[in-house]
Amino acid sequence: MSESGGLPVWVKLLIVVGALFAMVGGCSVLLGNFAMKGTKEVAAQAEAFAKATDQQGCLDEAVVRVKACGDGTLCFIKVSAWEAICLTESAPTPGFCDGIPKASKKPEAMAWYETACPAIDLPNDDSCHVVRGVQQGMCHDPSMNKVAADPAGG
Repeated sequence: MSESGGLPVWVKLLIVVGALFAMVGGCSVLLGNFAMKGTKEVAAQAEAFAKATDQQGCLDEAVVRVKACGDGTLCFIKVSAWEAICLTESAPTPGFCDGIPKASKKPEAMAWYETACPAIDLPNDDSCHVVRGVQQGMCHDPSMNKVAADPAGG
């Protein structure tokens, strides 16, 4: 099937689909470069902040940052990345991981959030789960944690 004197319809369709893939690929590269630049900036900010504080200071600053996010998922991702780097690079805070259950222990973890969120002036919602979730993960990941979680936390 072709129009008189023109390209067949299937060739035109292939050209359009190819152009769409090229545009999507170009956008992906641009977004990837933007995300990479943003990631480097977040990492640099976290490392600089961590040099002058301890883990509690990082947690406190993460609360400030997550409160400024509103409902922004991208912002939550940046805060969690910032906090993870800061917690890893900062000075240990004695007792920072005490009583924090593993995320895999669902009932204990949910009960912990019920008290841990109000303790940092956040509701028990996504904003708190971003901040406390990073802390929880760090406390049970030996590669990130300078102070082991106490046995009560699991």
